[in-house]
Amino acid sequence: MKLQGIVMALAMSLAVAAPMSAVAGSAEDDVVATCAAWEAAYMGGDIDKLMELYTADAVSMAPGAPASVGREAIRNDYGKFLADYTVTHQTMATQVAFEGNVAIERGGYKQSATPKKGGPILYERGKYIVIWNHEADGKWREKLEIWNSDTTEPVTN
Repeated sequence: MKLQGIVMALAMSLAVAAPMSAVAGSAEDDVVATCAAWEAAYMGGDIDKLMELYTADAVSMAPGAPASVGREAIRNDYGKFLADYTVTHQTMATQVAFEGNVAIERGGYKQSATPKKGGPILYERGKYIVIWNHEADGKWREKLEIWNSDTTEPVTN
């Protein structure tokens, strides 16, 4: 229940939060660096490094699918996808808000997924929200993620 209250307060603050580039601070720098590490692991197909960036009880909510609850369920979902596709992905974080050991990041993304066995390339552009948890070991990890597509047409910009 406490997390729900924090999430609601942070979500409302995103409406007035400054763009990420306008906010300085080591916590923000750490979140941005962790986001870049996520993207590198995802595009590199490194499922082990990718899973290091999630809390044990993380929840991933992909479009058109049931929520994946827990790191192992997320590993299974991403593992299947990355076994079948080579991904080019770009995250464009636009806002972040902090409350204690929680950060909410909002932004957009674009990606192309090329089937490893041949076939048409899958294109996607959309938006996302990630809730990060700053853990006892000093690392930021994804606690909740949700994204949805704006388009599946070829992305040129």
